[in-house]
Amino acid sequence: MSERESFWLSKEGVTIRLEDLAHDFTMKSFNGALKGYFKDSGFKKFVWVSVVDEKTCTKCEARNGKEYKAGWFLPRIPVHPSCRCMWDILIELE
Repeated sequence: MSERESFWLSKEGVTIRLEDLAHDFTMKSFNGALKGYFKDSGFKKFVWVSVVDEKTCTKCEARNGKEYKAGWFLPRIPVHPSCRCMWDILIELE
């Protein structure tokens, strides 16, 4: 068994993996609930919000601020493990 495999089977490695899974499940549930709430509330536009820093992947950075209309295909969030993106509503003032 390699050193890397041994790490991921160690207590620390398993703890890190479980924390990542919990984070990803939480973000998937949170963003799914937001989309349902937005739809039920009659909002017409959504915006992709990314935390942009040195940890941000190119996909998330490129989607940051992108607007989507209700009824369009909305990309899945989280995009990848440890994704920090979320949906928000876009309110246009007249």
